[in-house]
Amino acid sequence: MDQEATLHLLQDPAIRRFYTNYVGISNDKDLVRHWQAIRSRLSEYGPRYKCINFYKFVGSRLASRFYYRELVDMTKQGCQAPVVLDLGCCTGTDLRRLMFDGYPGDRLYGIDLNKHYIESGYDLFRDRATCPITFIAGDILSTTATTTPTSISSTINNKFTQKAGVVYTGSMIHLLSLDQLHTLIHHISTHLLDPAGGIFIGTHVAADTTTSMTRRGNTKQFIAVQDFKDVLEKHQFVDIQLCKEPRRRDPDENSTTLDTFWLSFKCRLVTATAAAAAAADKEEGDNDDAVCCDDDDNDGSSNRCGGGGSRSSSSGNRRS
Repeated sequence: MDQEATLHLLQDPAIRRFYTNYVGISNDKDLVRHWQAIRSRLSEYGPRYKCINFYKFVGSRLASRFYYRELVDMTKQGCQAPVVLDLGCCTGTDLRRLMFDGYPGDRLYGIDLNKHYIESGYDLFRDRATCPITFIAGDILSTTATTTPTSISSTINNKFTQKAGVVYTGSMIHLLSLDQLHTLIHHISTHLLDPAGGIFIGTHVAADTTTSMTRRGNTKQFIAVQDFKDVLEKHQFVDIQLCKEPRRRDPDENSTTLDTFWLSFKCRLVTATAAAAAAADKEEGDNDDAVCCDDDDNDGSSNRCGGGGSRSSSSGNRRS
């Protein structure tokens, strides 16, 4: 299985180009030994997830999703690129690929529960002294004596003090219960994301019916598509795009009739307060009979990099 997994990675031209040009390793045997060493290191602390077993940390999953090109193109909109925050960033592979494809590294942030994963990422990509991406170790769902289920961890709050234009969750949501999902989305909409058009994107394993499955000591929560959409709408997300993508079953899933798949999504956050402010700004502009203005404090989401972006005419038929 090791040989099959690494051979598949070596045959991917995007992965080869990234490791040759960014990491500085091009020899096949050197690459495989390097990946194997990092996999062993990742397994030293915390659960040994399937994505670690099968070297999924090596390449970027984000780069294959339907929303990726729009994300990269945000650097071409004529103003500062929006801050991108990756929740559950693991080794930071997706963020580094995004930077490699032209996104400014100082606008990229990653948060992961396991500091060891972040440290292993520096070793995987050999950029500890040069990587401009900001990584934060912390639990996005934690509550302490000074927090409540509706407030965010002080560790994260003290290190990430701004609003992101884009929040991304990759292969994370299927590790959360429905209650935890509500907490996560609340934190994103209240503390982390621009309320006037900030974009929320991600991909996770979902199902037609909400259920859970425990395998190899790890529990996965397969949240139904409609349940997931209901949570987003409850927290004032709009323009929800959903894309089902095929997923290969694990051997220990063959005895079940549960239909699971990858669910990629993209939506915008427009809170009632932000919408009211935008409407007031528009009314004031109409009253002034102004065609345009150079007011730097204009809060209209249509003038912000990382706002709504282009909208797809399809809500669920696109394939990455």
